[in-house]
Amino acid sequence: MNKPRLCLLDTEAIAFHYSVAPGTVRRWASEEGWHRYGTRRHRLWSLAQAQQSVDEREERRRRAEEKAACA
Repeated sequence: MNKPRLCLLDTEAIAFHYSVAPGTVRRWASEEGWHRYGTRRHRLWSLAQAQQSVDEREERRRRAEEKAACA
């Protein structure tokens, strides 16, 4: 059985995909502990890890809004 291939994108491509600044992607990668691919000068990130982080951040934001609405 073969492992699925990783979809690796650079910082700018992920930033464009999620409509955020490249610095935001670098911060997310640092905070969430994304695995680094590529070289020191040209970082590549897994799109799957990025999507998982965005989903988790959205879920945390939604819970915080619900908690604030109930208070």
